[in-house]
Order: sequence, then C-alpha cells, then structure tokens
Amino acid sequence: MITWLWLAFGISWLWAWILSRWAPDVLLDIPTYRSLHSRPVPRGGGIGIVLGVWGACLAAPIKVQCTLVNALFLLLIFGSVLALFSFIDDIRSLSPLIRLIVHFILSALWLSYADIAGIRVIPGGDWDWPAELSFAFNLLTMAWMVNLYNFMDGMDGLAAGMGVIGFGTLAWLGYQQGATMEYILLATSISAASLGFLLVNFPPARLFMGDVGSTFLGFMAAGLILYADKHYLFPAWIGGMPFLPFIVDATVTLLKRIWRKERVWKPHKSHYFQRLVQSGWGHRRTLIVEVILMLYSSLMAVILLHQDVIMQRLGFFSVLLSYLVVVLYLEYYLSNREHS
Repeated sequence: MITWLWLAFGISWLWAWILSRWAPDVLLDIPTYRSLHSRPVPRGGGIGIVLGVWGACLAAPIKVQCTLVNALFLLLIFGSVLALFSFIDDIRSLSPLIRLIVHFILSALWLSYADIAGIRVIPGGDWDWPAELSFAFNLLTMAWMVNLYNFMDGMDGLAAGMGVIGFGTLAWLGYQQGATMEYILLATSISAASLGFLLVNFPPARLFMGDVGSTFLGFMAAGLILYADKHYLFPAWIGGMPFLPFIVDATVTLLKRIWRKERVWKPHKSHYFQRLVQSGWGHRRTLIVEVILMLYSSLMAVILLHQDVIMQRLGFFSVLLSYLVVVLYLEYYLSNREHS
C-alpha cells in the first residue's frame, strides 16, 4: 500500500509543481473583491489530486482492482465526472443553478446505486427511516458536502489540509473497523494526493486547487462517510466529525446569510476563516488554528468510536458545545476587530 500512496502523492505533487510554473493564462485566478490573494495565481491543482487517486487505484494489485468494481468504484467515477464539470466551470464560470443541478444529479445517481438507507446522525440514533425521507436527507447531505467544501476552499492550504487530515482519519477509522482494502485505498490515496498538492498550496500558495478539486473532495468525503455508515463500519456522525471545521463554518455562515436575507448564491467573504485573515491574522496563523480544530475533531472521532452509547453521546455533544463556544468567541472577537 505504501507504493500506492507514494504514487498518489507523487502524481499530485508533480502536476502541482508543473502547473505552478507553466500554467496557461486561462487558468489564472484573478483577484476579486472576495479574494484573499492580491496577485493572479494559477488554479487547477485539483486535477492532480484526481489523477493521483486514479494512479493509486490503477497501480493496486488486480485483486483490489476487481473488488473496486462496486459502489466505491462508481463513487470515484461520479466524483471524477464532477471534477471534469467543475474544471469547465473554473474556466467558463457556469451559473450557480447549473452547478447545483449537476451536484444533485450525480449525488442522486450514486445514492440510488449504493442503496444508502437511513444514516446514524447522532450517537444511538439507529432509526428506521422511511425510504423517501432517507433518500432526500442523504441527497441533501451529499450535495451540501460538495458545496460546503467548495465554499471553504478560499484560503491557502485550507482545503488541502482538510483533505489530508479528514480522509486520513476516515482511512484509520475504516482500518480499525475492518474495512475492505478498496475503502482504505480510496481514503488513503485521497489523503496522500492532497498532501502532494499541499506542498505547493501551503501559504503563500503558488497554486490553487480550483473547483475541480474542492467539489471532488466534498463528493468523495460524503460518499465515503455514507458508505461506511451503510456497511456498519462507523456511523455517519463519527465520519463527519473530522470535517466539523468546514461543516460548522459553512453551515453557520449560510444560516446567518439567510437570516439577513442576503442572496446566498452570490459570492461573499463572510466565512470565519475569511474574516480572520482579513482581521490581520494572515493565512498561516489562520491555517494553524484550523488544523488544530481538524486534529481535535479527528482525535475525538477516533476516541469515541469504541465507547459505549452513553460516552459517545457525552463526547459528541461536548465537541458540538466546544464548537459553539468557538463560534460565539469568534463572533465577539471579529465584531470588535471589524468595528475598531
């Protein structure tokens, strides 16, 4: 497996290194009012992540390749189709409605094939969901994960760092629960490919991921979490914990914008990570705090996996409470900074 991971890492890094030096003008990300960068930076590094994952899968032994021909292989296929569509969007800037429709269609197709039933969203919440409600909830979950990952890809190193830690944690959780080799292969190769890209994307970034990478990572994260829940590897609430820094920031920001009656489909710069950078923290300091939150959430997921239901509930809601405290503090801190 080490060989596969090195291949995923190497392909992603090599693509990022080449593109950061010789990217065509069509891939340049020109700064706008919502950007956190002040000079044109090429994007498209996410292509290398996708290629790295495919390279690892194709280099795996025939036995593993054969077992990949299932819902996980289809997840990678649909994720790659989404990446291709998003690459076109990176170049031509398609309308938000078209993007959303494609996200829902691909999510619905995979969910239908994988036959994902009701998921466990809280400790002990193993309920028998009505089929229609289950499908609708899972569809919204998957489409939202795609979009929130895309929303959070707005700062040097952030989306790639989440890819390294989040998918690495999913791989470890799967390994602990006896997941099949193809599950571990997908999760670890995505983590390794994200690390290869991160070397070029670490602040100050020389290359951006682009929608081609962020939507792919969001789609794969949602799919791997839902797949693990269906096959009783670990519940969805455990799988979602490593990604809490993204889920909380994006969801709270969206709810605030809806409350203020803003046009939520319009670009903005009101995420907490954006506000921290603009308040004077800069990319590196903000990234360090985000990584600490990622590691904290991931560690708690690993710890709670083998606890009884009572301890899981206490731990899970303690983590949610800690994020509530962080959000309230950031609101207080950033409001004072922005008004001073």
